[in-house]
Amino acid sequence: MKQDQLTIPAATEALALRSEPTTLQILQKVADSGLTAENVTAFRELVQLKREEDAHQNKIAFNRAFFALKKDVASLELCCDKQARDRSGNVMYVYCSEAEISASLEPLLMKHGFAMLPGQHAEGDRLVVEITLIHEDGHEEKRTYAVRQGATNAAKDATQADTGATTSAWRHLVTKMFGLKSRISDNGKDNVSLEGEPISSEKVQYLKEQVKDTGSDETKFLATAGVTKYEDIREGSYGVLIRMLTAKARRA
Repeated sequence: MKQDQLTIPAATEALALRSEPTTLQILQKVADSGLTAENVTAFRELVQLKREEDAHQNKIAFNRAFFALKKDVASLELCCDKQARDRSGNVMYVYCSEAEISASLEPLLMKHGFAMLPGQHAEGDRLVVEITLIHEDGHEEKRTYAVRQGATNAAKDATQADTGATTSAWRHLVTKMFGLKSRISDNGKDNVSLEGEPISSEKVQYLKEQVKDTGSDETKFLATAGVTKYEDIREGSYGVLIRMLTAKARRA
């Protein structure tokens, strides 16, 4: 029999048993032998080493779970169930509500052992929203997003304005933190963009008149709107374009 075909079970078993002792095993050995003035410092250092080892392993577990979570989030589609309107009632843009985001995201977080702990605080004239992402193995990561404090008006007092600002900050933070994708609410029409439905023929005509009255370059205006013809402009862009043309008319 050739040398490389020999097997020595006893030797193999002995090598397997000669593994490096873990920090926990060393701690146990020191504790069993009794703490003395000479070894108490070493014991404390070993305790700190064990904590660092545990923290490192917990971070590895966090990262693995987060990668798995991101794979599931990549196929998650959120419904933009809210509309922001200007004073004339025109839709400026559509967005996902906090309830929609939470209802879709929370089950995936729990599936992968995560939970979100929200918080907020003020920094000067800004409100800072915090989210601490906690993993079941113990590691956590904190992210923040700052916005200006909400402006009051006839419909909102200071508390309501600040609540709206922090809710908006929370949505932006969660969207960026998990790389969420959004779409317009399903209304039975295909290929509707995030900005909503195409504007009506009346709004098309009004935009054409405003572009002409303000002496705007039509080609540049359509390029700014991201389209090649007025009929492709969406509701979410309409309010912004009107404000732009109104501002230009005031400067004239």
